[in-house]
Amino acid sequence: MRGARRPLSMITGIDKGFDELALIGYHSAAGTMHSSFDHTYSSTKFHEIRFDGKRMSEYLLVSLIAGKFNVPVILVSGDQFLMQEVLERTPWAKYVKLKDSIWRHSSISPSLEELRREIELRCQKSITSLRNGLMRPFKLEGMHTVEFVMKNSEDADLAELIPGLKRVDAYTLVMQTGDPIEIYNIMQLIAYLS
Repeated sequence: MRGARRPLSMITGIDKGFDELALIGYHSAAGTMHSSFDHTYSSTKFHEIRFDGKRMSEYLLVSLIAGKFNVPVILVSGDQFLMQEVLERTPWAKYVKLKDSIWRHSSISPSLEELRREIELRCQKSITSLRNGLMRPFKLEGMHTVEFVMKNSEDADLAELIPGLKRVDAYTLVMQTGDPIEIYNIMQLIAYLS
């Protein structure tokens, strides 16, 4: 897949009939203290995105979209902070810790060869678990509140023009939805404004 702008960005095509999804090289949500490379979609636009009052990571949003198409996330890899979120939200998914984050631009990692072996092993175990019925899609049920907290008020000014978003302060826009694709589409639109 090539090109930066496409529907559903990093998981374009998830609606075409996949059995499972592995998320390799993911990271913590924007605002996660001491997490290296923490961001949610755009570190230049979003200070934070919240889902029902808690930070929303790309892992969470992608997992919910996959779940909409009955595709379970079976493997995730990232730092120690993302691991906590994965254990809480999709405990059936296998996890490979790629690094221990120290600060925004620093972390400690095992060798690439060791990580490659670990990802391969966990992938095999994940597929076995899937075949044994131990994996399930992570589905969004009911209505939820999503808050887009912008880095600057000018971006919030523009995003305020999007139908369905309500501006609640200088930086924050809120929406109610039960559709993870709607969240993703609005997030992409806001990121590409200006």
